[in-house]
Amino acid sequence: MTRQLGRKAIKTDSRTLMLRKYVDHQALPDLPVNIDWTQGQTDWGMMLNGAAPENPSYCRDGLGCCTIAAAAHGIQVWSKNAIKLELTPTNADVLAAYIDWDGYRVGDPSTDNGGIMLDVLNKWRKSNLGGHGLTAFAAVDPPLLYHVRLSIFLFGGMYVGLKVPAFMLDAEPGSILDDTVPGLDCRVVGGHAVFAAGVMLTPKGLRIAIISWGSIYWMTERFWLNYVDEAYALLSPNWINSDTGAPNGLKYEELMSDMQAIR
Repeated sequence: MTRQLGRKAIKTDSRTLMLRKYVDHQALPDLPVNIDWTQGQTDWGMMLNGAAPENPSYCRDGLGCCTIAAAAHGIQVWSKNAIKLELTPTNADVLAAYIDWDGYRVGDPSTDNGGIMLDVLNKWRKSNLGGHGLTAFAAVDPPLLYHVRLSIFLFGGMYVGLKVPAFMLDAEPGSILDDTVPGLDCRVVGGHAVFAAGVMLTPKGLRIAIISWGSIYWMTERFWLNYVDEAYALLSPNWINSDTGAPNGLKYEELMSDMQAIR
C-alpha cells in the first residue's frame, strides 16, 4: 500500500494562541483513564493521502495532502460523536482544500509538496472544508502530556504533526508504534499530519490513538515524545455547537476574544 506524507517544516508565529493560557484548572473535569472518540471504528478513508480504490486516475498512489486529510478525519470524529451522524468530506472537498490551501495544481506533480499545518489552520478558520468551518485553534506543547490528554478529551481530538520514522510507513493498521522494538528502521523520512482521536493511561505510560492513512494506529508515550513536534487543539462548530456546548475548564470567552483580536 502506498502511503504519502506531506507535512512541511513547522512554521512559528508569535500570534499563535497557546492552549495553556486558556485552561481553568479549577473548573476542569476529572479526566477518564480511557478516552476513545473513534467508537471502535477502524476505517476512516484515505482522503487521497495514499493508494485507494476511490482515488482519481491522476493520483492513483495518493497525494501529499496529509494536512488536509487529518482535518477531514477530525470532522468525521466530531460529527460521529456530537450529532451521532458521521459527516465525511469527499475526495473533491479534500482536493479543493489542497489546491486552495497548499498550492497544489492538478496535473503538475511538482506542486504536490504537502503543506504547513499552521497555514492550513489559518486558512480553514477563514474558509471551510467541505462546508465545515473552524472556530478557533490553540497550540499545545507536545511534551505536556496532561495537556495532550486534556485536549483530546475537551475538543474531541487533536491535530498533530510528527517526524515519521521509516518503520511507520510499513506498520500494519491497528499496530502500536514503538521505536524500542529491535531491528526497526528509525530514520526520519519526512513529516506527517494526523488526527489524534483517543488516549489511554496504561501502567507503561500513555497510548495515543491516531487516524492516519484512513486507519487507526497507537503511539506509545515514548514514540509521541520522540517524534511528535507539533499539536493543536481545534474548536470545531461540529463539536462546541452540539448539546455539550463549550468544554468545561476552557476560558472560552477569553480565547474567542483573543482570536478575534488576531483577525
